[in-house]
Amino acid sequence: NLNLNHREGKWNIFGNGAMARKSNFNNTYLNRTTLSNGLASSLTQNFDRKNKGIGFQGKLGTDYYASDKTVFGVMLDANTVKTKLDNFSNTNINAIQNGTSTLSAILQDAYSTSPASNLTANFNIKHDFDKNGKSLTFDMDYSGFSNEKEENFLANYLNAGGNSTNQTSLRNTTDAKINVYAAKTDLTLPLSKSMKIETGLKSSYVVTKNDFLSEQFLSGVWQNDLGKSNNFVYKENINAAYANFSKEWKMWQIQIGLRVEHTHSNGNSVTDNKEVDRNYLSLFPTTFLNQKISENHNIRYSYSRRVDRPNYQQLNPFVFYMDPLALDQGNPYLKPQFTNNFEINYSYKQASLTLGYSDTRDMITQISQQNDETRVINVIRQNLGRFQNFSAGVYVPIKIAKWWSVQNNASIYYSKFEDGNLEGGAYSAGQAAVNLFSSHSFTLPQNFSVEINFWLNTPRVSGVERTTITQYAFNPGIQKSMLNKKLKLRLNMDDIFLTNYWAGSLIYQNVNMTVTNRYTSRRANFSISYGFGNQNVKSARSRNTATEDIKNRAGS
Repeated sequence: NLNLNHREGKWNIFGNGAMARKSNFNNTYLNRTTLSNGLASSLTQNFDRKNKGIGFQGKLGTDYYASDKTVFGVMLDANTVKTKLDNFSNTNINAIQNGTSTLSAILQDAYSTSPASNLTANFNIKHDFDKNGKSLTFDMDYSGFSNEKEENFLANYLNAGGNSTNQTSLRNTTDAKINVYAAKTDLTLPLSKSMKIETGLKSSYVVTKNDFLSEQFLSGVWQNDLGKSNNFVYKENINAAYANFSKEWKMWQIQIGLRVEHTHSNGNSVTDNKEVDRNYLSLFPTTFLNQKISENHNIRYSYSRRVDRPNYQQLNPFVFYMDPLALDQGNPYLKPQFTNNFEINYSYKQASLTLGYSDTRDMITQISQQNDETRVINVIRQNLGRFQNFSAGVYVPIKIAKWWSVQNNASIYYSKFEDGNLEGGAYSAGQAAVNLFSSHSFTLPQNFSVEINFWLNTPRVSGVERTTITQYAFNPGIQKSMLNKKLKLRLNMDDIFLTNYWAGSLIYQNVNMTVTNRYTSRRANFSISYGFGNQNVKSARSRNTATEDIKNRAGS
């Protein structure tokens, strides 16, 4: 990782570059049952995945200070990553009918390669009208994403004696392209020393194109599986305007805002000749009220409404193959989820207590659809009717000694999920849970420092999934500073006792499944950093581009 910043006259040039290699594993164990016409089947499915990848990231930009009030900036940000995945799955089936048990199994080897890249270009102008805070900014962005993936599957079907009864070979090729165009402008207008207005406009246009080719190896040649291959095009235009008013007086601070968004989206499954067109207007009010009771006591009240949109892959209707009895599918009918948030925060010096309530409609979640006759389970994204969350949290920092400081967080919450018609029936689930976090920092002689943090999450419910274990992890780290603190050596460990894994259950309608998922949670990270040149040079401007939120939906 390399970071550079150079100032010369009216110019500031900055950039960074990084290279990373990764190697991790993931093991998923499923145990589920099916029942069809008196035939009861118990299935155990084990997925072993090994993932290796290498990635490069680079950013280059410049700012030109035309005057003490106006600055022009351009920036390029690019990254590329190539991933290879080896996957082995083992499915054991025990079918029972009229007291007779029949055993069978499916073994599958799979491998895939997935090169992906992203390029973002940004042009920015900022003008300060005066020294009182009146300013105008303008950003114009382009982001392009490319993701190509080729997957190969070889499945071997075995009878109770372990003899092969059938073999299938599949090949899937995915070509995904996303182009994002966005622009925004923001105006800050102080009305007095204690009062100001902030307003702005933003527009974005997104086009995603996805080609999916699924082939079977039959009679010695690869043949197109027309029932699975597809071409999907998604277009989205969002235009927004906002205004915020804030004022301070005596012991009070208030901020009131409103954001208006108009969204027009169109998803077109070209192969299937199916189209989903949406056109809607949304309002997002915000209110913040801060009361300073005394020098050490403060209360803040807040309300906000927000939207979370599906990412572009979740809207893709393609059926992705995991093994002969497990599929993964997007949903072009997926709607955004809207949340109303209410919060009260009381603080005493640096400690604080927070009470919160949120109400989410059309929550985006992942469910499993099971076909009892074919025994195939299909993981799909859907909207769950309502999600309510009641929470209380406390933050307490403690200075035990000059060389030992502690930060503690604890929260308790109750989550409730409801849907009047989930997979053909009503669904309701709720559970209380606790999250704990504690971080201990030690300043030691000889420029050594040590940090140890611990977190714990109790069993909980999320949508249709229940976490049935308590998850926790210890993460220690040590740092040594040398050469007047210009050279720093760091060693960090994640999940040193290998306790961070997930186990849970899905029980609703005809789905009865338990899941255990283990992954690369124990890691050792060693880094060396050295600061050279003039350390007093003013750093490059920090700014959010017009495509920041959209890049997250693209998987960047």
